[in-house]
Amino acid sequence: MTWGGHHLGFPLLQQQQLQQQIQQQQQQQQQQQQLQHQIQQQQQQQQQQQQQQQQYQWSDPTLEATAIAAANVSAAADAAAAAAAAAETDPTLLARRRLQQLQEFYLFVAAAASQQQQQVDGCLQLKVSAAAAAAAAAAAVTAAAAAADSRKQQGF
Repeated sequence: MTWGGHHLGFPLLQQQQLQQQIQQQQQQQQQQQQLQHQIQQQQQQQQQQQQQQQQYQWSDPTLEATAIAAANVSAAADAAAAAAAAAETDPTLLARRRLQQLQEFYLFVAAAASQQQQQVDGCLQLKVSAAAAAAAAAAAVTAAAAAADSRKQQGF
């Protein structure tokens, strides 16, 4: 339906997409803030450990340096593990990664199909169709994850 040459549904769709983008950005900001908070806590723990180590009089300077290095490595490993865990639990991010993998596979199979013989081409076209269906399914998963996230934020 148009009014004066303008499609009536387009602004609503555009507004919905903008709202989804804003919600995703807010979620990403919250995750970043949580990670920063975790990192700050770990840094504080590391500083406390270092202060405790400095208060203790080491009889051997090599042992002191080794203990400080071990504490630094431990804190860095904790921070990396927290960041990896946060990235692996985001359903939207996981769905996007899967969609990207399927799209790359689809492009690979499509490129291979154009270079193959006639009898092999039919088999590859089936794989291309399957990859396209999988990409569509991944897009649906991404949309469902975004909808679930928006419902969660709205309190449903």
